[in-house]
Amino acid sequence: MPESVIDPKPPVDPTNSDGAGGEPKPKAGDDEKRFTQADLDRHLAERLDRERRKAEKAADEVKKKAEDDALAKRQEFEQLATTRGARLAELEPMLEKLTTDADAAQGRIKDLEEAIAADVKADLESLNLPASTKELLDGKSVLERRAWLTKHKTEFRRETPKGTPPTPSRDPEANAIAQNQDAQAKTGKFLQRIA
Repeated sequence: MPESVIDPKPPVDPTNSDGAGGEPKPKAGDDEKRFTQADLDRHLAERLDRERRKAEKAADEVKKKAEDDALAKRQEFEQLATTRGARLAELEPMLEKLTTDADAAQGRIKDLEEAIAADVKADLESLNLPASTKELLDGKSVLERRAWLTKHKTEFRRETPKGTPPTPSRDPEANAIAQNQDAQAKTGKFLQRIA
């Protein structure tokens, strides 16, 4: 590009020349600097370069801040994951032990229920219970039957004769009446207990 001189002042009147070579006469305060196109291009390039560097620096700061924030969040997540992993490692053996203990307890409970059921069955067979009472008890759980038997066991024990039993009468009707009265008395006592 050809070098040309750019004069920031308006063109000079040719009549205002000193007469030698057509150059205008310098006026007072006319010592101002004049720029060539190359000077302007250089100043513009420097200014653009400064602005570009400033924009790059601002972009780098934003990028660095975003990276720092991401790093902080990643470190926080890693710390949380490490803490949770340690807690899980601590709890897994405890869970395994509790599971083993629960299985053993379930086995023990089953054994105890079987023993109680056998005991209840033996007690029910040894007592003089009416069939209707046995039927009512069959609808209850083993523990409920055990509790009922514990409470009422003495009332239903088979009576062992004390001494010699009375001699039955020769009159079959009298024997039937006595047996009927005895059964009614026992049933009445039972009904009173249930109510």
